[in-house]
Amino acid sequence: MITPEVIRKLAELSALSVSSSDEAVYAQQLTQVLNYMDVLRQHNPLDASVSWPIDKQTHTRSDHAVNLNGELPQGFHRTHDGFPVPKISTAQS
Repeated sequence: MITPEVIRKLAELSALSVSSSDEAVYAQQLTQVLNYMDVLRQHNPLDASVSWPIDKQTHTRSDHAVNLNGELPQGFHRTHDGFPVPKISTAQS
């Protein structure tokens, strides 16, 4: 069980101000969250019918790094932290 003392220490480490009445409430809430984590650990992820309700392939992708050395468009140049992007005109026609 999470105690108000633990909440006080977490608040101190996070540079947060927490009242003593809130410490008890937060301790109870955090204890409930951690108890529910035990319930989730009991779930068998090998049961495909409940482990992922939608097709993963439609919502994930593989990204690949591309080296653009010498291939920047004309007008672009590298700086120590990247490259500047020219201002986009917002004039209306």
